[in-house]
Amino acid sequence: MLIGSVISSGILQGCSTGTITPPAPRNAISVSSPAGQVYPPQSAKYSDAKKLLLSGHYNEYVQRLGQYGAEGDLQCQDELGKLYVTGRIVHQDYKKAFEIYRELTVRNYGPAICHLAYMYINGFACQKDYKKASALFNRATALGCDLGTAGTAYMYRDGLGCKTDYAKALSLYDELAAKNSPLGWSGKASLFWNGWGVKQDPNQSIILLQRAAEAGLLDAQSWLADQFCYSEKIPVNYKLSRYWAERGSEQGDGECQLRLSFLKMQGIGGEKDCAGGISLLKALADQSMPEAQNRLGHSYRDGECVKKNLAEAKIWLEKAAENGNVRAVNEIADMYFWGDGVPKSLEKWFELNKRGATQKDAPTEPRASCEYNVGLAYENGWGVKQDMNEARAWYEKGAAGGNPHACNNLSIIYRYGKCGAVNLKLAESLRQKGVENGCWMACISLGEDYAYGRNGMAKNIPEAVRLFKKSIELCSKNNQTANYELGRIYEEGLAGKVDTKLALQYYREAARYGSTKATARVNELGTVMEKK
Repeated sequence: MLIGSVISSGILQGCSTGTITPPAPRNAISVSSPAGQVYPPQSAKYSDAKKLLLSGHYNEYVQRLGQYGAEGDLQCQDELGKLYVTGRIVHQDYKKAFEIYRELTVRNYGPAICHLAYMYINGFACQKDYKKASALFNRATALGCDLGTAGTAYMYRDGLGCKTDYAKALSLYDELAAKNSPLGWSGKASLFWNGWGVKQDPNQSIILLQRAAEAGLLDAQSWLADQFCYSEKIPVNYKLSRYWAERGSEQGDGECQLRLSFLKMQGIGGEKDCAGGISLLKALADQSMPEAQNRLGHSYRDGECVKKNLAEAKIWLEKAAENGNVRAVNEIADMYFWGDGVPKSLEKWFELNKRGATQKDAPTEPRASCEYNVGLAYENGWGVKQDMNEARAWYEKGAAGGNPHACNNLSIIYRYGKCGAVNLKLAESLRQKGVENGCWMACISLGEDYAYGRNGMAKNIPEAVRLFKKSIELCSKNNQTANYELGRIYEEGLAGKVDTKLALQYYREAARYGSTKATARVNELGTVMEKK
């Protein structure tokens, strides 16, 4: 993966050393198509070094890049710089990458000039400086490097150091497309996908991206693998998702390999291949990819596609956590909460969640989950001294990050005035947000209000049934209340008619998780039905 794909949401990768004749655009690509071109073209020495990467000899790959770089192969030096930026195989070191790119810039190597520009855009091992970045892109363009033109277009597109100018960005992408550069097609695709300066047209975007992907642009292949799998803008096509993931994986792209591991393990878009999926995860984990380490640890913990091994799970989750993956921090904390393969420790659980909650550069969702858990710790005195004001403060952070459980618990605080004045309007707004975002407890709370017509809610049995069933979908384990309430509704015929058989089914589920009320109903109804 090149630096442009790491740093920006745009699809910027590669540097053309000649024109590439693309295949005709099409809406569907046969999965039997032969492997296409690689973009940008690779030097003989880099192609030789890359064989080590693809065969799993990761340290040897790094050494070979260094050796060939010392012998004067500029592409190998550039690739080594990318490893230091991403932290793939080697320890992440922006300063070392910056030095490599600066040396290559002196030697007028276009791709490295552009990668140095991205360092200035992001402030990696330097102060952010859009003027320097722009000057570097212009210099690369003057040397005939398409990545320089794409970088300038990216700055206009996102308004970096200049006013956002989609028309200018489109003009530059058109220049590249006229040269049959995949960077032009992928750049235009980003505009059509988002409706930036042009009428939004996801289908046109996909056509352009497929042209770029067929020409060997890794970013386009990775992007298509993801979008065909989960995007709401185009029809899901798991077969194509797997096809593009395989194409990118063959070139050694980590993001494509990560996507392919998921598709193989789930049997999506092709045959289920647990061994192949786990093998990909292990290879990426050995290359220090935090998300791969996290997923591998999770697989060992749950016994997903591999024999359950809590000791192995802890090893990989800890590695992912050390590399900044907050989801892994959250899961290790969960192991300490339940004593799952480690000594049960609420103090350790709190400490880990606090660590994840205060990691500023973490993705919003996992950080919000940690924030919710910190609030839970303060509310209940789990691993820390009980403090409702602290609990409220952390729930507020989690709710702001979209965590549904934080929304629900915060709504309870305001409903009952646990930290001062009651605020029913805010409480209801937070509970509704919890329901919308998938909190099973909020669904139960609102469902009960509709079932009994309380807390200002008019009785609405159909809505209560919907909410109880949604709660069970979100949390099938230990969901006593939703199962019991559904049993009561069907036993009493509140949904239209009495259905003792269905009521008994829900009561049994509630009883299975320890509901004494449900157990009593199971015994009574079971006896009645036996007599009938």
